[in-house]
Formats: sequence, structure tokens, C-alpha cells
Amino acid sequence: MNKLMKECEYLCLSTSNSRFLAQYYTLRKSLYSNKLNYQIAEIDKWDDDCFVFVVLYKGRVIAGSRLNLAKRNELLPMEEENFILDNMLDTDNSIYAEYSKLAIDPKHSGNGVEMLLYSEVDSFCRSHSVKYVFSIVPNTQARLYNRAFQKYRNLGGTSKYIVLNNIEIPTSVNKKYNSLSEKLTVVYIL
Repeated sequence: MNKLMKECEYLCLSTSNSRFLAQYYTLRKSLYSNKLNYQIAEIDKWDDDCFVFVVLYKGRVIAGSRLNLAKRNELLPMEEENFILDNMLDTDNSIYAEYSKLAIDPKHSGNGVEMLLYSEVDSFCRSHSVKYVFSIVPNTQARLYNRAFQKYRNLGGTSKYIVLNNIEIPTSVNKKYNSLSEKLTVVYIL
């Protein structure tokens, strides 16, 4: 574990922690709009009912991500009437979630910060009986996630990361994610 990772704090935030949430939303908007040329709102409707995980370094948010848990009769951000994960995949009626809006300050990218987030999300999912975590990401991001998860497993993590190439993502869902080359990825929490 490098020095940065040792000096970081990790938090799972509720919507009541406005200071750190505001920092995460600002970082996310900056990265998605300026670096990736995605046109996203700083805050969207899915931010009202989610868990936000952040990594703090010297009191500032340097990374964060969002986790939305599936709820009975409600769709996840990626889902639509014709694209409901529970209907398409064998989830055994297990609890599942969507992991999204990963944002890492470029000054700290590549220092293992993403593994800190994965570790916190993994622990949270285990404690809340979440068995599957889904994400829609571009092909290149799927490869980066895979490498990061391999490092995480090498450090003792037990979750499996799989890219599901056989799932066709509807065009309307792709538009929400600003790409036509998206892959559905899944983490199996074991």
C-alpha cells in the first residue's frame, strides 16, 4: 500500500453530508464535462436515492462513485422498461445495484485510489446482502476496471469482475451513457 493510500480516509455518504457531497459533485462534473466531453448535470435525479463513496486526502475529496440499489418496482439509472436486469439475467431474485459516476482527481489517478473505492463498495455490498453490482462502461473503461479488480483480488478481495459481451444495450440506454460502444459489466460479490 503506497503512502497516499495510507493517508486517505474513506466515507460512505448520505445526502446530509453536504460539504463532501458538493466536492464530489464538483469533481464529477469537471471530469465528465471537461475531460470526457460528456454533457452531464452536476447533480441528477438518481443522486437523491443513492450511496456515495468518497476518498478524502487532507480533508478534500479526491475520488468518488455512486451506488444505486435496485428496489422493487423501481428502475436503476441504466434500466428502462425494455431493459430490466432482473428480467434478463439470472439474479436469483438477489439484491443488485448499479455502480456509476466514478470520478478520480487526475492528480491522484493510478495511485490505487480506485481500489480504495472498490474495497469500500465491496464491504458495503456484503453488509447489505448485495450479490451483483452492474455498470455500463465504454470498452476501454471495462478493461481498466478489469485491471483494477485484478489488483484488488491480489490484495485479498474475493469479488469477480466480468464483462458481459452477449448483452445488447438498447440505443436509448447507450445515449444516456454518451457512447455506442458500451459494455455491461458485472461484479459478483462472493
